Amino acid sequence: TTDRNTRGVYVSSLDRPQERTQVLEADHKAIYVASPNRGLGALVWLQNSTLMVQTFDADRLRLSGEPTPLTENIDTPRGGNAGTAAFWGSQAGLVAYRPASSVIQTLQWVSRDGQHREEAAPEGAHAAFDLSPDGDRLAIVEIDSRRNAANVWTYELSPKKMTRLTFNSANDRVPVWSPDGRYIAFASNRTGIPEIYR
Repeated sequence: TTDRNTRGVYVSSLDRPQERTQVLEADHKAIYVASPNRGLGALVWLQNSTLMVQTFDADRLRLSGEPTPLTENIDTPRGGNAGTAAFWGSQAGLVAYRPASSVIQTLQWVSRDGQHREEAAPEGAHAAFDLSPDGDRLAIVEIDSRRNAANVWTYELSPKKMTRLTFNSANDRVPVWSPDGRYIAFASNRTGIPEIYR
């Protein structure tokens, strides 16, 4: 939910699902990781970008002890899918996670024999790209980490010019050129659900 007063992690019995209790205030998901020796399990959740763990009594549906940080800099989706985060638990008591990484990178031309040629576009926070049918332009998705958004740009290979096409606080992704090179189609969640625009 987007309501800060009710957002969090809740527990309830499957016998009485309408009765629920909030155990954590959190912006992202939480997972229960069972103990391999059938003792008390643990609740794992994201606090800011830090993965936290705390003992959880599944019979009494309550936390005990103090929370402990496991690791920092966990990846979360940009521009949508509120509440999700890149960590998972197993019945063996293990937790897997994906750290957030920089998307700053350079696009390069590569020959058929694998040799790197000159840069195809300037260094930037590129998330996706598509080459135009005539081979003269690139459609590029640039990540705006300050606004937690992604927008579509074009890059002319000559005279090496970047032009922004979308101005959005949403997540514009997966640009694809039309066969005649006149239009770019892309996916966006600007209405709250993924749809195709041009």
